[in-house]
Amino acid sequence: MHLKRFICIVILLIGFHTTQAQIFENKIFDNDIKTVLLYPSSNEIGSPVLQLNSNEQLVFSFDDLSEDSKTYYYKIIHCEQDWTPTQQESYEYIDGFEKATIDDYNYSYNTNTKYVNYKLQIPNIDMNITQSGNYALVVYEDTPSEPIITKRFIVKEDLVSINPSMILPKTKINYKEYQEILFNIYAKGMNIYNPYQEIQATVIQNQRWDNAYIGVAPRFIRNGSIDFDYNGKFVFEAGREFRRFDIRSIRFLGQGTRSIQDSDVYLLFDPIRRNERYFIESDLNGQYYIDVLEYRNRSVEADYVNVHFNMPLQQKFSNGKLYVAGQFNNYDIAPENEMQWNSQTSMYENSIFLKQGFYDYTYYFVRDDNNEKTFSITEGNDYEAENQYEILIYYKAFGERYSRVIGYINFNSKN
Repeated sequence: MHLKRFICIVILLIGFHTTQAQIFENKIFDNDIKTVLLYPSSNEIGSPVLQLNSNEQLVFSFDDLSEDSKTYYYKIIHCEQDWTPTQQESYEYIDGFEKATIDDYNYSYNTNTKYVNYKLQIPNIDMNITQSGNYALVVYEDTPSEPIITKRFIVKEDLVSINPSMILPKTKINYKEYQEILFNIYAKGMNIYNPYQEIQATVIQNQRWDNAYIGVAPRFIRNGSIDFDYNGKFVFEAGREFRRFDIRSIRFLGQGTRSIQDSDVYLLFDPIRRNERYFIESDLNGQYYIDVLEYRNRSVEADYVNVHFNMPLQQKFSNGKLYVAGQFNNYDIAPENEMQWNSQTSMYENSIFLKQGFYDYTYYFVRDDNNEKTFSITEGNDYEAENQYEILIYYKAFGERYSRVIGYINFNSKN
């Protein structure tokens, strides 16, 4: 009897620690789910960031290609800086229900691919958020432990001012291929007793969490300024302006397309750009938006097409893999995003099923001896490239059970 109790307790403890160690990512767990979007109602390519105690809302939407409508539930989970759940119950940060159903859905029409489009606004009458910090939106059908979608968003307060700058990194030999971010913050009347322990920062480039710097403590404190003036800490590959294609119409060729055959769209052949001279172009910094030119209701009248990516080369890479990437696939190192070598056409090729709209994309390379993504092989890097950066300042006072976001800034490398 005692042995059985001991085994049960061990299992419960293992389950508890497994749950607490969970890291929420922007992820889709069902192949029928496509085009997951989360953006401010005022800017559909903007970062999913809300001001606490404001009238701002985020718009969340996705398509289910299984055609039949389903009862989908959602819940919101407060997270620490590293995207693990905080040690709180939902009623501590949610004013309303712990979970609710997504009741706004519509069937596609005038499309070859049938789907159901689901939509939700956050916060809403069912759930209002009462604390700042990191949040994970979890969508599921039966149980939250088996989600179909997890999506990150931020709720912020403006309690510190942030002064950022961008410099050429001194720690890189090829320093003109990188951008380094420095910044300091000033508290607006806050009593921060131990900034080295209570303050941390996250820096994000172009809404990418895959290469973000998370949970970095200040370097030093001086004259009321909390400085993150590290030498070579927040360094990002500069990249170049994104490639782009326009598939808002599948009757006429749009930007970046060379052929349309039924539900297949073939993009222009993409050359390696690393040796090309850099010049500034207008782009969306890796984002995309859904649209259709021939109809009015883009949410349910935009169709799905197979988008064919092509990169001609004299020979196959022998030391790594090539991937196509953008916000549309979260820059994931996944089989469906890998470019495949075709010896008959002497090209790297891939086809991805995408909803009509306007897309930014790029190519990155992953060497066999590490798992790091680089643009140096495919796109090239230039310090002058235009990128969008975000800085998040977190505050967790001694004894507190969650991290607040007390400062946020979104700035452009050209400003």
